[in-house]
Amino acid sequence: MTPVVESPFGYHVIRVEERRQPELGAQREEFRQYLVQRAGQNAEQAFVDSVATTANLAIRPGAAAAVREIAAKPDARLRGRAGERTLASYRGGDLTAGEVADLVRQQPDLHAGIPQAQDEQLETMVKQMAQRELLLREASARGVVVSPAETEAMRGATREGIRGLLTNTGLAGTRAPKGEARKTAVESKVKGIVSGAVAGTRQVPPLGPLSTALRESYKPEVNTAAIPRVVSKLAELRAGQPAPPMGGGQAPQQMPQQQIPPPAPPQP
Repeated sequence: MTPVVESPFGYHVIRVEERRQPELGAQREEFRQYLVQRAGQNAEQAFVDSVATTANLAIRPGAAAAVREIAAKPDARLRGRAGERTLASYRGGDLTAGEVADLVRQQPDLHAGIPQAQDEQLETMVKQMAQRELLLREASARGVVVSPAETEAMRGATREGIRGLLTNTGLAGTRAPKGEARKTAVESKVKGIVSGAVAGTRQVPPLGPLSTALRESYKPEVNTAAIPRVVSKLAELRAGQPAPPMGGGQAPQQMPQQQIPPPAPPQP
C-alpha cells in the first residue's frame, strides 16, 4: 500500500494485489549465468574501489591536459622533471607522466582518440592506470604471482607473434651465414620493407605488442635535421601531381574523428 500520491488525474492510494512474472523456461540457465557474471563484476569493482579508497587515490589538477600533451607526441621521451610529473597520487606511490606515456605507446589505438576526449574521460583513464598499479602492489603483498603455466602461455603467444611477423614481412625466408653477413642481409630486407611502405607499394603488418619491445630495444629518435628535406620533397611531389578538376570534382572527404575507447577496467 502506497501513501497518497498525486497524478494529473488527482490523488490516489495504490495497493498491490498481484504480481505476475513470465516463466524463464529455456532461458533460465542463460539468465543465471548473467546474474553470476554481473555479481562477479560488481564484486570486482567494489574490491578495486576499496583498494583505491584505502590508498587515498587522488587525481592531480591538470592531469587531463598532461595526457593530451603526451598523446600529441606519442614517441617523445619524457625526461627529467617532465617525466617525473605526478598525475595521480596514492599512499606510498604515484603515477607519473612518464609512466602514462609508456602505457599510451603500448596502445596505439588509445592515443588517437585522446584529443577529442572530455577531461572527465581522461581523468578516468588516469585513475584506472593508477588503480592497476595499486592492484599490482596489492597482489605482491598477498603473494599472488603468475604461475609457470601462465608464464609459458604468454611466452608461447609472443613467439607466435614473432613468427607471424617474420612470415608476413618475408624475413622468415632470409638465409645468410651467422655474424655480420646475417645482420647485413636482415638490414637490407628491412630497408626494402620500409622503402616500399614509404613509396606506397606495400603495407607493413602491424607490430602490435612487439612494437613496444622494439622501441625499448632500439630507442628510436626523431631526426629533426631531416624535417626540412621531408617538407621540401613533399612539396615537390605535390607540385608534380595533376590539378583537381574544376567545378564538378568531388570535395575531399574528411576523415572521421576517432573517439577514445572506454578504458578497460583494471583486473585484480
